[in-house]
Amino acid sequence: MAWGMRPDTPVWFGEGDQAYNVTGGEVVSSFPKSGEQLQSGWLIGGEHLNGKASIVKHQVGEGLIVTFGSEPTFRTWSRDPSKLLFNAIYHGSSTTVDAAALPGALRG
Repeated sequence: MAWGMRPDTPVWFGEGDQAYNVTGGEVVSSFPKSGEQLQSGWLIGGEHLNGKASIVKHQVGEGLIVTFGSEPTFRTWSRDPSKLLFNAIYHGSSTTVDAAALPGALRG
């Protein structure tokens, strides 16, 4: 789900967005466990985001549900969150490919 993402990618968090306490599913992305959550703008109560999940995927039958706590298409449609959205769309019945074999797999 997070293929191609940097581990330090910031998350846009706005009014109406969610941070999850997860008891099921697989956490794809979460907020840092401690420290200052704010990187730009303003945030009240950022400490309540510490360690919470922002993206979770759930296997349901033969399908997959991906929940986004924030809007991946928010405003500028930056490259990093768009990777998450497209990975969720195309996740389906994917085939695992070793990173070393990837250039050959892409050439067909």
